[in-house]
Amino acid sequence: MVQYRNNLPVIESAVQRIEAISTDKKIASGKSPRNDEFPYPKYKKQLSLEAQTVLKEGKLLWQAYFAHTDERKVRDELKLNRPDVGWYQVRKALQARNSDSDFPTVSFKPFEDAYKALS
Repeated sequence: MVQYRNNLPVIESAVQRIEAISTDKKIASGKSPRNDEFPYPKYKKQLSLEAQTVLKEGKLLWQAYFAHTDERKVRDELKLNRPDVGWYQVRKALQARNSDSDFPTVSFKPFEDAYKALS
């Protein structure tokens, strides 16, 4: 007699992965998933004033990052050509630009001050 109960977590995990892939395909194809299909819950919380300030300053840094293209060496070193570039790579790329005289200087001070006020 086969015991299926032991395989239940594995089966549930596989089903969750299939549902996530299905949702990703719908999003990639331009079809918006229904609210009950979306894998992440929607929270209707208001951001605090400090959090809104951090978000605003972070957006300014992202805009500064996308305003210019980095040198090939920096792009390869930080893997900036990938679609999943994160905050670490963006921050390091902006710091590399600050050390180079070809790009305008980007100040992290407003963002750091806003982040300290949040925490």
